[in-house]
Amino acid sequence: MLEGADGRGKNLPPLTGRQYGQAVGFAAPGGDVYVFDTRKLALVKAGSTNQVIFPGF
Repeated sequence: MLEGADGRGKNLPPLTGRQYGQAVGFAAPGGDVYVFDTRKLALVKAGSTNQVIFPGF
């Protein structure tokens, strides 16, 4: 579930994504949500505690 600009959560079906400015959020088949920052080239696994997968440049 991603939080939209209005502050409410939005469900994403697996393998779909949403763009929020320079960030792209997408849902993996296992239910995990990832956020990719296209400006910094960073990848974060979002959840109750965020996990940095690739720190970017």
